[in-house]
Amino acid sequence: MCRRAFGHGPLVETSGPEGEVVKLLPPLTVTGDELDEGLGILARSVRETA
Repeated sequence: MCRRAFGHGPLVETSGPEGEVVKLLPPLTVTGDELDEGLGILARSVRETA
């Protein structure tokens, strides 16, 4: 899921012993529209992976 999301632009990475934690890394100056777009990409990536 993280590889798929990263391929569409957002900076994401995994953490935890088995990669079970997803960390989002938006810029400090993110706008509401940019946040909505990034979360939409993340949601699509989860649906495509499941």
